[in-house]
Amino acid sequence: MNYNTAIRTALSRLGTLALCMLFIAQGASGRVPLANDNALIAGREIQTFEDDGEQVSVVLGDFSLTVGDRKISGRDGVVWLTTETVAAVEQNVIHIYVEGEAKIVEPDGTETGDHTLYIMLRTTGRVTAEALQQSEKTLKDLPLYRRGRSARRLATQGPEPDDDETPAAPRRAEQLPELIFSDTPADDDVAPPASRQTNNGGSVNVPFEVVELNTGRQADPDRNVAPPANEPDTIITVDDPPAPKTRAVVPVNFYADEVTSEMINGRRVTIARGNVYLSQGAADSDDFLELRAQEAVIFSAVFGADGKPMPAKDTNAPGSMGMVAGRESIVGVYLEGDVIMARGERYMRGPDAYYDFTTDRAIMTEGVFRTVQEQRNIPIVLRFKEGRMLSAREMWFQDAKVSTSEFHTPTYDFRASRVYMMDTTAYDEKGVRLSQRRWLTDMRHVTTNVRGVPVWYSPRTKANMQQGHTALKSLQAGWESQFGPTFRTEWHLFRLLGLVKPEGYSATLHMNYERGPSIGLEGDYERENYRGYALLWALIDDEAEDEFGREAKNIEAPENRGRILWRHKQFLPRDWQMQFELSYLADRNYLREFFSSEFYSGKEQETLVYAKKQRDNWAVDVLLQARVNQFLTQTESAPDVGVRIIGEPLMNDTVAFFGEAHVGAKRWRPASLSSADKRRYRRMGLAIPSDSNWMARGDVRAEATMPFNIGPVRVVAFNSVRATGWSDSPSRDGENARLYTQVGMRASMDIWRIYNNVQSRLLDVNRLKIVFTPDVGMFIGSVNGVSPDNLFPLSPAIEEHITRLSGGTFGGRVLVQTKRGEGDDERTVNWMELAAHVGIFDANENFNPPADGRYFMSRPEYSMGSNFINFDYNWHISDSTLLMAEMNWDMDSGEIGVAGLGLEVQRSPRFSYFVGLRSINDLSSMVGTYAIRYRINSKYEIAFVEQYDFDYDNGTNLTTSMSITRKFPRWFVQMGFTYDARYDDFTVIVNLWPEGIPEAGFKTDAFSIRNRSDKN
Repeated sequence: MNYNTAIRTALSRLGTLALCMLFIAQGASGRVPLANDNALIAGREIQTFEDDGEQVSVVLGDFSLTVGDRKISGRDGVVWLTTETVAAVEQNVIHIYVEGEAKIVEPDGTETGDHTLYIMLRTTGRVTAEALQQSEKTLKDLPLYRRGRSARRLATQGPEPDDDETPAAPRRAEQLPELIFSDTPADDDVAPPASRQTNNGGSVNVPFEVVELNTGRQADPDRNVAPPANEPDTIITVDDPPAPKTRAVVPVNFYADEVTSEMINGRRVTIARGNVYLSQGAADSDDFLELRAQEAVIFSAVFGADGKPMPAKDTNAPGSMGMVAGRESIVGVYLEGDVIMARGERYMRGPDAYYDFTTDRAIMTEGVFRTVQEQRNIPIVLRFKEGRMLSAREMWFQDAKVSTSEFHTPTYDFRASRVYMMDTTAYDEKGVRLSQRRWLTDMRHVTTNVRGVPVWYSPRTKANMQQGHTALKSLQAGWESQFGPTFRTEWHLFRLLGLVKPEGYSATLHMNYERGPSIGLEGDYERENYRGYALLWALIDDEAEDEFGREAKNIEAPENRGRILWRHKQFLPRDWQMQFELSYLADRNYLREFFSSEFYSGKEQETLVYAKKQRDNWAVDVLLQARVNQFLTQTESAPDVGVRIIGEPLMNDTVAFFGEAHVGAKRWRPASLSSADKRRYRRMGLAIPSDSNWMARGDVRAEATMPFNIGPVRVVAFNSVRATGWSDSPSRDGENARLYTQVGMRASMDIWRIYNNVQSRLLDVNRLKIVFTPDVGMFIGSVNGVSPDNLFPLSPAIEEHITRLSGGTFGGRVLVQTKRGEGDDERTVNWMELAAHVGIFDANENFNPPADGRYFMSRPEYSMGSNFINFDYNWHISDSTLLMAEMNWDMDSGEIGVAGLGLEVQRSPRFSYFVGLRSINDLSSMVGTYAIRYRINSKYEIAFVEQYDFDYDNGTNLTTSMSITRKFPRWFVQMGFTYDARYDDFTVIVNLWPEGIPEAGFKTDAFSIRNRSDKN
């Protein structure tokens, strides 16, 4: 490809549009800020002085100059610094001469090196210097400075005969970070052979500068720009021809394997071959532009110091402004061969293209436009016959096909004869996006196609599209024996309303039909100083009747039901934080019926204000608490003030002190009873519970611990005292105080050994490390005063658990580790884990713990005082196979209280299963669980769960669930059924949700393997 052929090829491919965009250059106007980086000059010694009005820094030893991600280094260097105003932009012009192992490292890692280098850089950032020694000393006669000055003249004006120490010519300018093309004569008739530069087989990384241009007509940013006038069917029309939108002065970086250039009529034409790359703007900006191709023709022009284009006759006159302060800038590029034009997350790809840097206009034929819905990682693909960039924010396409599929022939798509798109996203002055991506679209002659067959036609479609594949989050339809026909939908609220989602906020709208129409709003938020969660729900219950299994049927319920929940935490200055909670339920069974998982395992529904100041190892808190829902049993506080201190060192760090104190006004309020419950109490001769009086309660606990070592054994001795007083109690014996004392110790040690010779392919073992940690804990507790039976249960930790209890536990933990993987992937894994303990207690004969025995090292007085033996065991047979086992044997009754055994297997990405058995003696329950997931192929997946109770009712089937999921392009459809024998409930559900929404899915909880296995 010679120069004339290359030019003719570029212009004939693109026609007169490229010609017009190439040579529109009429001077810059207005102040345009440059987004350049600060420059840092460093070395062992820096001497600074002035020469001919320029600031000069001579750097001796370990020279380096860093501008952003570009670094220039060498043994010694000379730096000249001046300030110029170009296109109303003040810039620092830096000339650098480097000697001794000179090297340039570009942002992409490319390195250029030689014995000497001369470079020129421009930046609008600050220029600073740092060195071990800095001073102001004139070094004009220093040989290093004289060689640097000669190298500068050589690079800009040619050698002068009076230089007695002219160094060897440094590497030519086209191989350095900026080309100063205007320093070369521009007229071909008088240009010496050096006016044509060639670099074969090497690499060039050249940042040019682009000057803002003005065609004489100001573009209206609020006015839509039409496609070219020769198009018979435009999307949006204007009365007069569109004006190219000018843009700021932004550097252009250029790289290619082979570069050849020459001056033609005062303009430079550069031929680039092999891995051509151009970029413009800051890499972390959404406006960052990248151009890639196999070959390119690059057009550039010379501009003066004022930013205006210079006539060709002015660029070659010796001593003219063009020689002294002229600057060459790229104004356009023709690209050919696998062309990619990328800006942010969107790009165009095609066989050839032309880009005009002065107006941000481009043209491409037979290409593909692609962008990504970044939150869900869903692509939007548009294939076109001809595509044009009308500006950095506007695009126009002819004969376009839009889909979310990467395949050339998608399952479904939208086709249009013309498509106009305008990016209406909010950006700041640096190009950083301030809102979700938004597009204004206008399409003509639109057809909706399924497998290439048109199923719908619209003559014109206009829309404002916002980031997000759809406002619909999930959709369910089905039938449940308990609720009847059900229909549930979830919507992204901000997308549905067309609003910009604030940073840190998310909101979901629920629109359902389950025993009647219901609507709900759910949102959460988190910012630097606060976070929270809110929920609002309303339901019209057509049945007005609840059912909770065989023994609780036909329970009367109100018709209008709902709830309000708000939990907010605020972080305040001076280490304060406040927490606010509000919970309102319309009736006693609403949460249990429609939010069962939250009812059984969620946080208590409370209304409170809580403030805490925490610093170092101490904290102060205040609690105000009121009962809003009368059908709940709760304690009110007005207020309760607490102080805590943790681990305060005493006696030269030999003793650690832990303290806690609470004082406040309390009232216990039991749940109000329904009419049926009151009648049942009267028949049984029981008193109906009533509210307590407001009372004062004070509670103080102090603990001192003394850690020490006996050889390898770590020992902690502790002693604690707790005093509590109440001003009221249900007892009439006058006791209103309690004193508790405790003394005890706990000890542990680590014994470990490594076996490097143990290897087994069968067990997937490569070396073993065994760590054995035996531990023991014991305490003696004494209590005097009122017993828990004669107290209002204001707080379980204070009123209910403090009773006569002494005891201890001993046992240990074993951890076996091995190595898995090879090379860099080798890692340490826990192969086996075993914990086994025995607990022995002397407890109050009236004490009946609600579950099997447990010993709590941190607060022994809260331990569950039943004698026990328990163990927990995990065996990671492989990275995809886990065996789990647990058991608690109640020594008092001689029975196994709780036992479980499970195997979880991930055989491949397509197949996984779980099988387990869990027994709970107190519930007369032994539940077996089997669950399986199998991906048949890339489109279909099935899941199955079965739970059977071998003890309950002499054996009964609890749950049978099955689903099949079909994956469509960017959507999932799931159909399943569930039968729950406990409630005699049969459910059939069809679920629909878009790809990339992991929180959507089958909503009955039937196919969560581990969760279902843990249910009793």
